[in-house]
Amino acid sequence: MLEELKLKMIREGTTSILVPDPSFYLREDKVYEPAWAPVFYNPRMEFNRDVSVLFVKSYFQQTPLLVADPLAGTGVRGIRIVREVGEDIHAYINDINPIASELCEKNVELNSLADRIIVENYDANMMLRLHAFMGEKFDYIDIDPFGSPIPFIDSAISAVKGGGVVALTATDTAPLMGVFPEVCARRYWSKPIRSGFAKELAVRIVLATLVLRSAALDMCIKPLLAYYADHYIRVYISLERSARKASKMLEKLSYVIYNKNSGEYRISEDPCPPVSSKDFVVGGPLYSGFLVDTDLANRMLNNLKTLKLGTKNVVERLLKLLIEGGTLPPLYYNIDELCSKKKINAPPINSIIAELRNKGYNACRVFWDSKGVKTTAPYEELLRVVSRLSS
Repeated sequence: MLEELKLKMIREGTTSILVPDPSFYLREDKVYEPAWAPVFYNPRMEFNRDVSVLFVKSYFQQTPLLVADPLAGTGVRGIRIVREVGEDIHAYINDINPIASELCEKNVELNSLADRIIVENYDANMMLRLHAFMGEKFDYIDIDPFGSPIPFIDSAISAVKGGGVVALTATDTAPLMGVFPEVCARRYWSKPIRSGFAKELAVRIVLATLVLRSAALDMCIKPLLAYYADHYIRVYISLERSARKASKMLEKLSYVIYNKNSGEYRISEDPCPPVSSKDFVVGGPLYSGFLVDTDLANRMLNNLKTLKLGTKNVVERLLKLLIEGGTLPPLYYNIDELCSKKKINAPPINSIIAELRNKGYNACRVFWDSKGVKTTAPYEELLRVVSRLSS
């Protein structure tokens, strides 16, 4: 079967990989769509994979490590982690597609890693459950599906070691950002809001779901790194078996009360608006804790200098902005949305941030929204600053 594929050699990081040649697998409109190829490979997710390589190198202080890539496609992520992070790392890479599994084998041989990587051809959930049943649990599991990670969460939790890490990608951002709220409610047990802060809310909804799903299994999660980028959500969580800590983690679940007319929002433990009005919308539950472990993010910045990553500049910007806003309250204001509601011109973002800092408030940009401002300033103060600068 593999002989019939049109393949192309590409390079990510320091790893060479055979992937379906995009020029042979185009849609009718001549655009390459990864899902149309016999084996899934998305070149636009190189940044996502760069961060995962850097994360594994920075988070785990001891080896050996056992890694699982249950939805491997070409095998690029698992192979890169094994090849680029360290010599004492072993992995199982798996794909239910027999052609993908065969291509993974070829790519493992291409990188001379047959002694450190085993390729499997199972359903992803079956692969994870099988290893857990045999007592072979993983230090790091990376779930990178086409769509929602929800079908794989429970299996990943069952297959990770205590203190290990599960990384998840969610590309079903339309439901999470409020375009299809009923789908979000069904998959994630949460209500999204179409708003200027919808991207961060989507990240926090995914984390809230992970808190709940883990707690049901007496497991406590700790978010280590979570962000929105390029129409997907990416989260890294460590897990610990502790019913007591799992119950405590439920206290981190909150709601957002949003005024559609003014753009003001507030985080609340109570899912009821202050007054009965059609102007208010309630979203959540959402995770209201920190989105980044700043010590880890600083280690990642230091290790960034030692790795050859194609998206190094973007990774650096992500980490610096996450660190800068790491201790600030949840969500943010989109200045264009705010100014549109108030019918005023939008001033430069940097000027707003500088003015807020001069007034003694903490304020910074957000990675996932070029018009976003995260701040400790109350809504009224932010509005006064924006109004003054817009005149």
